[in-house]
Amino acid sequence: PNVPVKNLAEYAKWIAADPTNAVFGSPAIGGLAHFMGMQVGRALGVPLTHVGFKGSAPLNNDLMAGQIPAGIDTLDVQMRARNVRILGTTGSKRSPFLPNTPTFTELGYPGVQGVGWFGFFATARTPKPLIDRLSQEIATAVRDPEITEKLKNLSYVATGTTSDEFSRLMEADRAKWTPLVKSSGLTLDE
Repeated sequence: PNVPVKNLAEYAKWIAADPTNAVFGSPAIGGLAHFMGMQVGRALGVPLTHVGFKGSAPLNNDLMAGQIPAGIDTLDVQMRARNVRILGTTGSKRSPFLPNTPTFTELGYPGVQGVGWFGFFATARTPKPLIDRLSQEIATAVRDPEITEKLKNLSYVATGTTSDEFSRLMEADRAKWTPLVKSSGLTLDE
C-alpha cells in the first residue's frame, strides 16, 4: 500500500531510481515464486534481492504492512490479500480469475512466464499400463464438475493430462528452470 506505483512500468522506474527498493519476497527460498522474481528482475534489468519467508501468510503480512515493497505468490493468496496491487500474472494467457490483469508477456516481458502445477507420481517400477490407467482416472476425477469447482475456489484450473504429456511438461520445466536455479547459487540434486 505505501509503494507509489500503479503498474509494472511505474514499478520498473521506481526500483531503477532507487535500488534499495529492488527487494521482493516469496513464500520460500527455492520455490517457483523465488525464481519468478529472478525472472522479473532480469526482464526489468534490475537485480532484485530475494527475501524468503516461511510461507505465504508471513510474506503477505509484511507486504501489507509495508515491511517489504513487493512479493510474488500464488494467485489465490494474492486475490485474498487486502491492499495489494497485482501488477501482472505469469501465465501464458490471462487468468480466468483476474481477466483485467495483464500477463507479463502482454506488458512486454515474454521471458517472465511460468505456472505451477501439481502431479501424481508412482515408483519407477510401476508398469506403464498401470501408469496410463491411473493417469486417465486422475484426469477424469479432476475434470469432474464438483472437483473442478472446488479447485476453482482455490484459484486453480483443473486440466488433467496423460502421463506422457506430464513427463514432457516436467522435462520442459526442468530445461527452463535449471539455468536460473544454478545462477541463483542454490544447488540441484542431479
